[in-house]
Amino acid sequence: MGLRFYHIYWIKDEFAFYFYGREKVFYHLFYDWMHSKGEYRSILDLQVQYITEELPVMQLYRLIRQNLSRQKGFTVEGNTYRIESTEKNGSTLEIQSTKMLLKASGSYDSEMLFFESLKNFNGRLLALDFNNGRFGWVKPLKERKYV
Repeated sequence: MGLRFYHIYWIKDEFAFYFYGREKVFYHLFYDWMHSKGEYRSILDLQVQYITEELPVMQLYRLIRQNLSRQKGFTVEGNTYRIESTEKNGSTLEIQSTKMLLKASGSYDSEMLFFESLKNFNGRLLALDFNNGRFGWVKPLKERKYV
């Protein structure tokens, strides 16, 4: 198993619910945004800013520490959290103001610990793995029932 790299964004509720089941639209928007330049990049910058929320960094710090501080191999360096089980197995979560970056290698265990912890966050987090073409909600949305 090679290196896995996830970009995690907080999507505003109205867009998360509207595009539920059509997450590929988000994937293509973020992919194009990351690979574009010039005027097209400026337009996509505005679209990404419009659909995303700034991350509550301190709240996320507390959440991660609460859930993982007793985990073997868990360390913290500034805004970066690590879980290492062996030299070849581990993951790193970096929290920025607009996104989180999760890098993982080896088995899926350590990255799943981060994802399980992030499920406790009260927001619509979308994880995008551009290297493998994968994407999805950290915590699946519940469909609204209209009466």
